[in-house]
Amino acid sequence: LQGATYILVMVDPDAPSRSSPKAQFWRHWLVTNIKGTDMKKGKIQGQELSAYQPPSPPARSGFHRYQFFIYLQEGQNISLHSKENKTRGNWKMDKFLNRFHLSEPEASTQFMTENYQDSPNYQPPAGGSSEPTDKPKQS
Repeated sequence: LQGATYILVMVDPDAPSRSSPKAQFWRHWLVTNIKGTDMKKGKIQGQELSAYQPPSPPARSGFHRYQFFIYLQEGQNISLHSKENKTRGNWKMDKFLNRFHLSEPEASTQFMTENYQDSPNYQPPAGGSSEPTDKPKQS
């Protein structure tokens, strides 16, 4: 890890739903120039090309996979095309990886989640609101 530089990619391949992934590979996070010494300490510090966007699967869209990939960045300057910056959805991750000659990830993991309203244990709060009481207000 010492002396190496890495790229972190987080995507949702199931956007907007697994049965109809029209916006698949929704880009939730893209960070380049992460120093190996920082990575070893669990610090994700580098050039953030796409700011972190937390998982937010739409209601009634089923489970979504959220995937994380770590790639070795071998000296090249990584950037997004202006077209890629216009939207996060339907990102051509394979073309991005090919453009920068990134093949196999050094590491990867994923988790699955669904919209909180789709959970069999979800009970709307009293008073008719379907929003959780601890959810921050949107401005």
